[in-house]
Amino acid sequence: MAFGQVGILGGCGGFGRVFAHLWGETGADVTTIDIDPGADVVCDLLKDAQPLIEVVSRFDLLMLCVPEHLALTALEVLDGSVSQELLIADICSVKQPIAARARERCLEAQYVSLHPMFGPDRGLRGNNLVFIELRGGDSSSLLRSNLESWGLNILDTDVETHDRVTSVVQVLAHATLLSFAAARNAMDAPEELVDAMATPTFSALENTARGLLSENPELYHNIQTANPNGDAARAALVSAVEEVVKVLGQEDAEEVRRLFLKLNNRG
Repeated sequence: MAFGQVGILGGCGGFGRVFAHLWGETGADVTTIDIDPGADVVCDLLKDAQPLIEVVSRFDLLMLCVPEHLALTALEVLDGSVSQELLIADICSVKQPIAARARERCLEAQYVSLHPMFGPDRGLRGNNLVFIELRGGDSSSLLRSNLESWGLNILDTDVETHDRVTSVVQVLAHATLLSFAAARNAMDAPEELVDAMATPTFSALENTARGLLSENPELYHNIQTANPNGDAARAALVSAVEEVVKVLGQEDAEEVRRLFLKLNNRG
């Protein structure tokens, strides 16, 4: 089975295009809604939400493939305009704000909060996707079935656990990479020799950091600031750097051995 009518808010963005293509392949009639003039329905949600409100009744599934502030706005403006036949699914990176809004607005619709743990250019098969069912039903089950058929590894959790885990795998990881890039830029060394003498460890860090820096800064700002555990993650990073730098600066190699042992015994 497949959805007959699918609307994708943000259908001209990275994940919007991916899902528009996939749903189209299932035979669904896909409608893209976006500020981009190439969308099927052109809508600047912050200025005039009426184009979205006018078409939402035709959809079996509405995907919110937009930044958090636009997803929150969509639920606000659509409140009172959705039916029990509709399933809404967001892909926000932080869950507590959008889940709180979903628990207050558009209550007639089923609701699932998704989080692809990868970028839209990496393909779906074999990658992880978080699936948080806030209001389940037949349409929610159908969505899960389609996602599984595309080769995604579905991870079930709750809103609070999601944000606690992503404070490690996103907030901490991104802050670490940006700190590495900042320190790298602050150090004076001939660039041609840095490239020529790069170790596999350095190259992996450099390439990952540069990849992150090529992405949309607004998304990474939202991941850092919207996650309720973000301050704790960054504080842990600062504390860890201070501890590691202190140990590495000592003459006694035994301290470094103990640090390695401690870190290898995580959990």
